Amino acid sequence: MKTNRHPLIDFLTEAVGEQHVSDATHAMRAYAHDSSVNPPGPAPGVAVAPETTEQVAKIVGKANDLGVSVMPRGGGANIHGYTAGREGESVLLDMTRMRRVVHLDPVSRFVTAEAGIVLGELSRHVEEHGLFVHTVGVPQYVDSLGGVMSGQEGGGQNIDNNPNWRYVLGFKVVLPNGAIVQTGSGPGTNVNAAHTFGRTFGAPDATGLFLGDCGAFGIKTEVTLQVFPDRKAKRAGGFLFESFDAQWRAVSALMDTEPYVDNLYTQHFALAPESTQIFTAGEMDGWALLYCVRARDEAELAPRRAAIEQACRENGGEASDLLNRLAAENYIDRRMYETGDLVSAGMWQWSESICLRQEAPKHYLDWRDHLLNEVDRHGLSDHVKVHSFIVPFDGGRLAFHASNLFIDDTVEGVREAAYEIEEAYRKFVVERGCFTENNQGRDADNAARHWSPPFRAMMQSIKQAIDPKGVMNPGAWDNL
Repeated sequence: MKTNRHPLIDFLTEAVGEQHVSDATHAMRAYAHDSSVNPPGPAPGVAVAPETTEQVAKIVGKANDLGVSVMPRGGGANIHGYTAGREGESVLLDMTRMRRVVHLDPVSRFVTAEAGIVLGELSRHVEEHGLFVHTVGVPQYVDSLGGVMSGQEGGGQNIDNNPNWRYVLGFKVVLPNGAIVQTGSGPGTNVNAAHTFGRTFGAPDATGLFLGDCGAFGIKTEVTLQVFPDRKAKRAGGFLFESFDAQWRAVSALMDTEPYVDNLYTQHFALAPESTQIFTAGEMDGWALLYCVRARDEAELAPRRAAIEQACRENGGEASDLLNRLAAENYIDRRMYETGDLVSAGMWQWSESICLRQEAPKHYLDWRDHLLNEVDRHGLSDHVKVHSFIVPFDGGRLAFHASNLFIDDTVEGVREAAYEIEEAYRKFVVERGCFTENNQGRDADNAARHWSPPFRAMMQSIKQAIDPKGVMNPGAWDNL
């Protein structure tokens, strides 16, 4: 039984209510974990769930006055390990009560939502107004908006193949001293503006400072995103290829196809045989490409769909009724956003990175081959599912590739083996001059170890200026 009360317990209880504060040992241990094979991080000393930006500011300001470290947490789906905070001391801010949609402008097309909202909730709300919001693809019903902005935006992959940072207009941020700042073009940079509706009008791009910052510069309480008209006409399908080379020729052709440039509304996954087997429940084996096209009407949709099908056929792809059905289920019926049976396997272990388009085949195939060999070497074949794919990224000039493990972690030794593989992947990525998708947890620490000395010095200066007491998420970026 815990005998020492955290020094801020009474203050936090008064600020948000007793039912929203805990320093119970079991709760602190739970907060030290995420949904991954990574070992737990430092357990906080107390957890508090604020409901308003003002409550966050009050808590952070008090903690800063006392020199007590603060850690934000969203949906707990980091999957790259918690590395920040101070064991038994930190105040953990659980942001999951802050999940309101603050404002939606369907005419000028932007939405502001609290950082604790999960992506599925935000998407649903926006879709009810005939709009589309660009957020990460999966897992829509676990990832919180603030968590994605703090971590995943270090890379920001999206199932629709563009980096999300293009569509982030501004943040409401609580700084380490408790001050509330609004970034972006709006009331923070023009006191006469009612809403944040742009990114860089009237001031430098301060929003970018807090994108992918691991929560080390401040706590995001609201996020403003650009939204787009939804596309009601949808078609999905799939082609099977005999080899990776044939599949990659089709993918490369699509990167150069003019209708594909509008990749807010066009998407495809180029799947490896192991992924094809997963998607087809073992009925099909080979290199598959699944696609989906969305448009305002059939007249706009037809040429885009035709361009994709032509590129696939010209490079040896064969259409498949089974793949057509599965593509429709996953893209149009949105099973892809829920990750379905894969997630139910247990733990997730992501090996995802971004590189130059021309380098993608070598990096992707080298790691995939290594991963499959490691799965065999560790005797994991019966306890994991390997999901490999490659997609165009950032308008087709880059490539996003992944070979991920979905793990039955109830089997002894499986989790440890998967973590060993994940650590090897972090080394693999940086040594090749690539970048992991996420800028959080152990991925962020690994990336920071390879910063150039001048860049590290600049980051240290920024951190010192914003957070002179070092209370905000200390330990992020490997003890910056």
